Amino acid sequence: MLLIHQYAEATRDDGAGPLPMVIGTAVVVLLVLTGIRGRELRPRKLFLLPGIVVLVGLAAVLPPLAGGRPLHGIDAVLAVADLALSIGLGAVRGRTVRIDLVAGASRYRYGPATVLLWGLSIALRFALGAYGARHGASPLVTEAGVLLMLGLSLLTQNTIVFARAASRARRDRPGGPVAISGATPGPSHP
Repeated sequence: MLLIHQYAEATRDDGAGPLPMVIGTAVVVLLVLTGIRGRELRPRKLFLLPGIVVLVGLAAVLPPLAGGRPLHGIDAVLAVADLALSIGLGAVRGRTVRIDLVAGASRYRYGPATVLLWGLSIALRFALGAYGARHGASPLVTEAGVLLMLGLSLLTQNTIVFARAASRARRDRPGGPVAISGATPGPSHP
């Protein structure tokens, strides 16, 4: 909670500033580098980072909204477009992540399509922010919401990766426990 409070203090009173972009860029670079290398699929690790990024994003967005910061029509349009792009591209990326069963454990790895989709996600987010800035949208929508939308996009992607891995584990081990590291084995359902 201290980290979230420090983040909120470092942003402007409208929730914007350079910090969301710096943190967002660092998170994406880290994700892509570790994703290309591949890693063991552990549910806790798969959902912890997106959860933290969503919370930090909310810490930037909620205080200005609660303070009565006025939003306009362009803000609503951009927020809905950003949400749709974030969740939609997260879902598509989740389908492109390679999932393998190695020594009885699920592993995931980003392929070229996943990396390309991350690049597209970033480019579209910058374009949306630039469009909003040119048309008078609030920095709350064009800048501060970056981490919230990044977290939601990653959460969507990882939910699909986890569901695909669980489905594959059930298919590869009919009648046996689901082989996902860190997940509690349970009965398999056809």
